[in-house]
Amino acid sequence: MHKKFTYIVTLLLLHICSYAQPSMKRSRIAFTAGLNTNDAYDGEFSYHYMLLPYLGIGSGIGYFNQWYNDYLPHGKASGQWTSWKLSESDKEIGKVYLRPSILLSTPSLFKLGKYAISFQGECGAQILIPHTGVYIDYFNYNTFGSKSKYKSTNKGEWIFWSVKGGVNLSFTDIAIGVGYGISNLDIYSSRRFINVENVSLSDFYPEKRMTHSLFLCFMYSL
Repeated sequence: MHKKFTYIVTLLLLHICSYAQPSMKRSRIAFTAGLNTNDAYDGEFSYHYMLLPYLGIGSGIGYFNQWYNDYLPHGKASGQWTSWKLSESDKEIGKVYLRPSILLSTPSLFKLGKYAISFQGECGAQILIPHTGVYIDYFNYNTFGSKSKYKSTNKGEWIFWSVKGGVNLSFTDIAIGVGYGISNLDIYSSRRFINVENVSLSDFYPEKRMTHSLFLCFMYSL
């Protein structure tokens, strides 16, 4: 009896899904712009393939960059140099990333005229390039000489979890959304492993903390 019931339910679900297939929009393209608590802005293009009307899987490619950073590692040097500091051009941190994710959304909860209101969420991973490099400026205040040296590392975390949620206002195939995100992203992670004159850059950066963000999203379904 149990097997027969399971068989009937399975056929019913398949029939419902096949009936809904022709009118279902399979692709969802989005552009997201936001600000986060690392004093950084970010922009991301993403694509999700909708397996079901309210369930999709896909990925985004984005870039974040700090607009402000008052942490400037520096110290004393030996030999022909009297001091060193991180190059001003490398002070603000910027990186390209990939964000594979699962997308979940609700049906239209209520309407405002021609517009529909719904909720949407994403859970996934934010993947950075596992390499970072900076220029260190060396100075000799006696001779007024200077020189830059490149320091790099492949150490540090480069995969972080990411969760986002928001509310969407949609009209036909176009939607605009606002939302909030949280992740364990540490933008200083790789730099913490760079050492200059036996001094770790980690000594100058804040302790690891959660990253919170607010974002605006434009979406199109096709």
